Amino acid sequence: MLNIPDTFTQFTELGEVDIGTLHGDHVTVVVIHIKDPRLLKDDWAPATQILEDQWQGKRQRQQQRQQQYPQPHGKPLGGILSTRDSCRFYTESPARDGPPQRLEYKDRSEFAPLADDADPEVFLAFLRTCLDGSPASGLGLDVSTGETDEVVTREPGEL
Repeated sequence: MLNIPDTFTQFTELGEVDIGTLHGDHVTVVVIHIKDPRLLKDDWAPATQILEDQWQGKRQRQQQRQQQYPQPHGKPLGGILSTRDSCRFYTESPARDGPPQRLEYKDRSEFAPLADDADPEVFLAFLRTCLDGSPASGLGLDVSTGETDEVVTREPGEL
């Protein structure tokens, strides 16, 4: 996992997971590292639920801060679910009220762990997608809520 300050360990149905947050001026990214990927059993739903719960807590804290320091909108949220072998990138739905949406880049939705990936192109495209609310060119969003992998591809600026 990347070296992220203030990472904590949580015990879940997936065993131990490390949860950290990358804070930027314009985006917040929750990074969840699943220590034992065998517990996923090809079902990422429990991990995306952990991500959604983290986002909900961050949104509540943003709303509390906005009462003191009004801003038009809270920062967009992104998410990274990682194991020792791979990682997936997630963004919020455009309305910020649905399940995490998995990004697809060049027909792939799983990538080398960030610490192992020498090419930051996918990560930078992911950050642009979090900021803009629509995928950068070549990216798609998996908006499925079931077990299928339906992917919707949008052009930049198209919602």
